[in-house]
Amino acid sequence: PATASGDNTIAIGDGASATATNQIDIGGKFKYDGNDTIKLDSTNLLFNNGGTVGSGRLAINMCIEGGSVNGDYATVIGATYSNISVGNAFIGGGYNHGISGGTNNAIVGAGESCNITNGSYSSIFGGASNTLSGGDTSFILGGYQNQVTAGARNGVIGGQGGVSAHDFSVVIGRQSFTSTAPYTTYVANLETSGSITL
Repeated sequence: PATASGDNTIAIGDGASATATNQIDIGGKFKYDGNDTIKLDSTNLLFNNGGTVGSGRLAINMCIEGGSVNGDYATVIGATYSNISVGNAFIGGGYNHGISGGTNNAIVGAGESCNITNGSYSSIFGGASNTLSGGDTSFILGGYQNQVTAGARNGVIGGQGGVSAHDFSVVIGRQSFTSTAPYTTYVANLETSGSITL
């Protein structure tokens, strides 16, 4: 039975209990304590009439349209036509993205058609048509059609068609350039108003 014994309280559903002032309890899953704190105790949470959460535990889908969450501890927020099929992944904003392999990945505010297909601890921030298909603890920051295809602790910053494929290699502002060696930073043009130590 539900119990509502406090002033201005609402209790709905089996096991709901609202005993303090201004409390709301719905089945023990939704709880408002009257002090601007809302607790959601649920396996899955969906704020979208078009998206699906799937069978994941603690999965959250707060999309505007489309999107799905099929892995454990995964979240889709404010994205359109996005998908997560493994755990510990996050998509925030953008359009037509997907994370389909690896864990602890993220796509944040990417412009369009960015994707992470495998690799752990990897992220794409901004840009469009960027793909992180390999690499471990790697990243892509902005740009267009950039890729991380192999290696570890590597990435691409800006530019177009840049590819980082070696350990600890970073391609910055290049166009259609692929890293050729590990432990190397590739810069298209370098200008400084201070000093450089090599």
